[in-house]
Amino acid sequence: MSFRRGGTGRRIGIGVRCNGLWFIGHEESALTAAAEGGVKKILLLHCRLGHVSFESLNRLYPAMFKGVDKGRLVCDACELGKHTRSIYPSIGLCSCEPFILIHSDVWGPCSVTSVSGAKWFVTFIDCHTRMTWIYMLKHKNEVFQFFQDSHKLVANQFNARVRVIRTDNETEYVNYEFRSYLSDQGIIHQTTCPGTPPQNGVAERKNRHLLEVARSLM
Repeated sequence: MSFRRGGTGRRIGIGVRCNGLWFIGHEESALTAAAEGGVKKILLLHCRLGHVSFESLNRLYPAMFKGVDKGRLVCDACELGKHTRSIYPSIGLCSCEPFILIHSDVWGPCSVTSVSGAKWFVTFIDCHTRMTWIYMLKHKNEVFQFFQDSHKLVANQFNARVRVIRTDNETEYVNYEFRSYLSDQGIIHQTTCPGTPPQNGVAERKNRHLLEVARSLM
C-alpha cells in the first residue's frame, strides 16, 4: 500500500503488512521487513513439523514461499543433527504392489531407557508405499512377537499377503522360531551379506530419519 502526503498527494513511502503490523518506509526497506517476517514464519513452521525439509514445506505451503529468498532458509539444528555419510547409489528396484516386500531392522540399544523401559525399536516398512510400523522393545527377542502382530494386521486390515521380508543377519531374525513361522506362512526371508547394511537401505534410512527428527526436536 502506498502512503501519500496530505494536500500534495506526493508518495512518501510504501507500507507492507506483516504479522498484523504495517511497515512503512522506503520500498526496499518495507519489502525487506516483509521478507524477514516470511523467513521467520517458515522457520517456525519447519521446527513445529519436526524439521521437515524446506522443499516439502514449499509443496505444502507454496504461498508462504512467495518473495522469500530460499538461500536464507538455514536451520542450524538440521545441519548438526542430520550429518550423514554419502549414500550408496540406488538401483531403482521397488515393489509393484503394497506388502509384497517388507523391510525391517532393529535399532539400539539406546543409552537412555524410555519411560516404558524400552531401549530398542524395530521398524517394519512396506517397500511400495513406505508405510511404517514402529514398535518399542524392552528386549530384542520381542521382534518375533511384533512381526506376528504386524503380519496379522496387514492380513486383516488390508486384505493383503506379505510375500518377502528383508532383514540383516542378526539373531533376532535368524533363529529357529522366526524361520519356522516364515516357512509356515510361505514368506521368503532375504538377508543381507555380513557388513553390508546398504543392502537393507530402506530400513537403515528410516532409522536414520527417525533419529534425525528426534535430535533436531531436542
